[in-house]
Parts: sequence; structure tokens; C-alpha cells
Amino acid sequence: MLIDLEQLERQLQEIEAKFNEINSQIEYHFSKIDELKTQLNDIRNQINDVRNKLDKLNKTLQEKREELNKLKNKRSELIQKLRELKQRRRELSIEIRNKKQLIKKLGQLITELKQNIRLGKKLSKDDIKRMIEQLELEHEISPTDPEKEWEFFRKIMSLERELNLMELVDKLRERANNLVMELDYAKSELVLVDEDIRRISEKELPEVTKRIEELRNEISNIVSQIRELINKREELKSRRDSIKEEILRHYAEIKKLREQLYSLREELQRIQILKVAAEKSQKLREKLQKKLEQKRMLEERFRQAYERLMRGERVSLEELNIAQYLEEQ
Repeated sequence: MLIDLEQLERQLQEIEAKFNEINSQIEYHFSKIDELKTQLNDIRNQINDVRNKLDKLNKTLQEKREELNKLKNKRSELIQKLRELKQRRRELSIEIRNKKQLIKKLGQLITELKQNIRLGKKLSKDDIKRMIEQLELEHEISPTDPEKEWEFFRKIMSLERELNLMELVDKLRERANNLVMELDYAKSELVLVDEDIRRISEKELPEVTKRIEELRNEISNIVSQIRELINKREELKSRRDSIKEEILRHYAEIKKLREQLYSLREELQRIQILKVAAEKSQKLREKLQKKLEQKRMLEERFRQAYERLMRGERVSLEELNIAQYLEEQ
């Protein structure tokens, strides 16, 4: 069976075209892999950027929550302090009212007692004491009778009564003065308590409450940002995984194409071997054909020489040697 060299050439050209096509496809897949790797690096950078933002936001969120807890505790302390101050204000109000009533009663009592004092309106307690001492001295050195004795005791008792009333009035007045001082102190404390209540209720507590509300809004905003970043991160991770899968698909296609190249190489080697064999076979046929043509030419020349020899014509030695050459061939 003769091998068709032209067919082998066509097959080699077809294989070469397939080689070029497959290499182009491999280059295309590598080009797509490079593009995808660039996208992958960009997405990884975006993921790192999102991760850094999340770390900062989580840190800020923790700080805000700690500040919020401190402010809540402070607000509770202020509310408790406000309760205590209001309770103290009620106690002071009751105390002031009671002291006022007591001072008023003492004033009335002093007025009533002073109405019963006669000598004390003109004399001091020391004067009355000297009068009592003088009467006692006179009583000791002077002879007495029952009538004078009674007069003495009546005067002594009257003076002592005056003195006792005056001392009682002084004690009540001292008590009233002390109560007035206590009342003034209670009023001063009440003013301070009212100022503290007003400061806490109108300034400190509203400021803390306002800051708590601001922090809650800030925390809510940060939480929303964190949710958005987490969603973005998940989207980026999904895209990253999708690109990885796409890269693997391209590598799988490259592997298949390289397997095809391997098969084509084997086919190429087989056809190249056949081509070499066909070329050798063709050369051999050409050589044999050339020999056959040469033999036919010699045979024709010998026949012509033989015919001339039979006709008695002259034949060259070279032409006569053709027969011997043909026998050797």
C-alpha cells in the first residue's frame, strides 16, 4: 500500500493549524487568568480596606458603648442625687415650718412672761439679786417678829419670782435666738439644696440625657455602617470566590488543551515518521523508475543495433556490450 505524501502534508498542515489554534486558546485562557488575577488582587485590597474600616468602627463602637454606660451610670447617680435633694428639701421645709412655729410660740410665751415682770422692767437681774442678798443680810442681823418674818418671806419670794421669770425669759429668748440661727442655717441650706436641684434638673441631667441620646444615635449610625460594610465584605468575598472558580475553570481548560497538544504531538510524530517513510519510498520509486527507463532505452538501443547487425550494417562495440550489461542487471 502506497503512502500518499500529499495527504500527509495536508495532515501536517491541519495539525499545525490545530497547534496554532490550541496555543492561541491557551494564550487566551492565560490572558483571562491574568485579568482575573488583577481583579482578584483588587478585590482582596478592597476586602482588606473593608476589614480595616470594620476594625476602626468596632473600636469606635466599643468606646461609644463604654462612654454610654458611664453616662447612664452618671444619669442614675444624678437621679438618685436629685431624689435625695428633694427629700432633703422636704425635710428642711418641714424643719423651717416647725422652727417658725416654735419661735412664734416662744415669742408669745416671752411676751406673756414679761407682762408678769414688774421690777425687771426697771431693774436688772443683778440688781434684784443684790436686793435679795440685802434682805437676807438684814434678816440675819435684825431681830424679827412673826409679822416681820412673814413680810421678809413675802418680799424674798416676790423678788425670787421676778428673778426666776427674768431668767426664764432670758433662757426662752436664748432658745428663740438659737432657733432663729438654726432657722437661718436651714434656710441657707434650703437655698443651696434648691440651687443643687435646679442645677441638676435644669443643667446636668438634661446635658447627660442629651449626650446619651446623641451617643445612641451615633451608635445606631455606626452599627448601620458596620452592617453595610459586612454586607459589602460578603459581596466581595462572594465575588472573590467566583473569580477563583473562574480561574480554576480556565486552568482546567488549559489542562485539557495541553492534553490535546500532547495527543497532537503524538499524531505529529506518527505522521512525520510516515512522511519520512513516504519520502524514502518515493525516492526509491523514482530511482527504480529511472533504472527501468534506462533499461528500456538500452533495450531499444540494443534492438536497433541488433537489427542493423542482421542487415549487415556496422555496430559499435559499445552497442554490443549493451547485451552484457542488460544480463548483469
